[in-house]
Amino acid sequence: MSLLPLRRPVVSRTTYLILFACYIGICLNLAFYRQVFPLLPVNSLHNWLVFLSMPIVAISVMNILTTLASFLKLDRLVISLFILLSASAQYFIWNFGVVIDRSMITNILDTTPAESFALLSGEMIAVLGLSGVLAVFVAWWVKIRKPATRWRGDAPAQYRRFGAADYSGGRAVLQRLRLGVP
Repeated sequence: MSLLPLRRPVVSRTTYLILFACYIGICLNLAFYRQVFPLLPVNSLHNWLVFLSMPIVAISVMNILTTLASFLKLDRLVISLFILLSASAQYFIWNFGVVIDRSMITNILDTTPAESFALLSGEMIAVLGLSGVLAVFVAWWVKIRKPATRWRGDAPAQYRRFGAADYSGGRAVLQRLRLGVP
């Protein structure tokens, strides 16, 4: 008997991808939106629409990337990587006010272990644990419903009369149509 009698939620692949794209695009970019808001004068409708379009663009880009990864069954892995990278970037942007750009990534790769351990704190572990590791756990815990296709599942009646559900080679269909295939 398990301590947590929770059943795994089952969602479609599209719902799964959109939910995690929204989480990454909205929740894990709050530090970015917080820095952009004072810099963008939101005194006109145009500027408000520009600011409100930023999460929409982030969600759309994340959804496109994860959808492309889902064709190769890599959606969970890609979502996990994006969540962990976004959560750590958000922590450093929020606490240190840094901007993550190409030179910052180069500096990260050149960092020594002593410098890395100097940045570790209880707050960092808590933030990355709640916004990153917990979300990755949920991403792997959620069960994705397999799509019901006509060719893998039970074929509808209009296909059964031609024998498509019984014979995948197509020979039975051609025999039914009396095209002279032995």
